[in-house]
Amino acid sequence: MYVILNDGTRINNCVPGTTSDCIIHSGETYAAAAEIMDVITSENAISVRVYEDNNTESAYSGNLVLLPGGTMADAGEYKTCTVSLRHKTDIEIMKDEIAELQDVVIDG
Repeated sequence: MYVILNDGTRINNCVPGTTSDCIIHSGETYAAAAEIMDVITSENAISVRVYEDNNTESAYSGNLVLLPGGTMADAGEYKTCTVSLRHKTDIEIMKDEIAELQDVVIDG
């Protein structure tokens, strides 16, 4: 499995159980599993697409917020780092829309 973030960043080595709001990245070591923390940001995690190995999209979500930190685990033959996201609240979405409208009015 792999994940494509909003800016096109691809995260390989995701394991079954990965969803658009719970990305489980694997590696041979904890450091390798935690490499996901170097590439995922609040800005590029706004939308997440999850793909199976055959390039079939299995999940998509937008209006996401990256939660701080990650959870490390030992899965036996490999280590994992799980990164969680949540959907924006209606209020957060409305604030974003207002900010976009203000930018248009100010720039226009």
